[in-house]
Amino acid sequence: MAARWLAPLALVSALVGAAPVAAQDDPHQALVDRARATVERFAKDPAMAPLKPALRKGRAAFVVPELIKGGVFLGAAGGSGVVSFRGRTWSDPAFYQLGGLNLGFQLGGEVSEMILVLMTERAIDVIMATDATLGADLSFAIGASNREQAAPPDPDADVLVFELAKGVYAGHVLEGAAIRPRPDWNRTYYGRPASTRDILVRRIATTTKADALKVALTAALR
Repeated sequence: MAARWLAPLALVSALVGAAPVAAQDDPHQALVDRARATVERFAKDPAMAPLKPALRKGRAAFVVPELIKGGVFLGAAGGSGVVSFRGRTWSDPAFYQLGGLNLGFQLGGEVSEMILVLMTERAIDVIMATDATLGADLSFAIGASNREQAAPPDPDADVLVFELAKGVYAGHVLEGAAIRPRPDWNRTYYGRPASTRDILVRRIATTTKADALKVALTAALR
């Protein structure tokens, strides 16, 4: 069984090694800055036009600047990102990771930027309460992708996925992927213990270091 994991994980490791590394010394701020760049890039891309109405209707955005996908028959995916809740203003970011395995047919390797828009109150409740699995705990649909022609998304989906991908990948690994909080990153970034509820709901953990990200999210609504 262990041998079946080696090919996809090796591909993921190779792609991670080939991916550009942010120049900043602080990986937490680097991830926030890269998330801001992803939001700005998506907002300018005509292929991502459906993102704007989704953000206007949605409850939160989970921005993953780099999702590494690879596999030979067994697919693997992994990446870190930030979640911000939409209200009268966007909240400061909480750190999450997205990853999982898919046992269906997979072939190839890919690096993607993704924005997952949480559309429903249920999606908010689930990611605040526990680890969430796409396709099991939360329904999802493709909102827009440069990799494949997306069908009209399910209007009742908990999550809409927007993707800009580089590479060749035959298969889809978001089914069964887990969304998990990163409390250690939250604690380091905010300089004290800060739960996702403190950051996203109560908004008592704040920082000016994320202002540019919030400005980019606000601009993406227009």
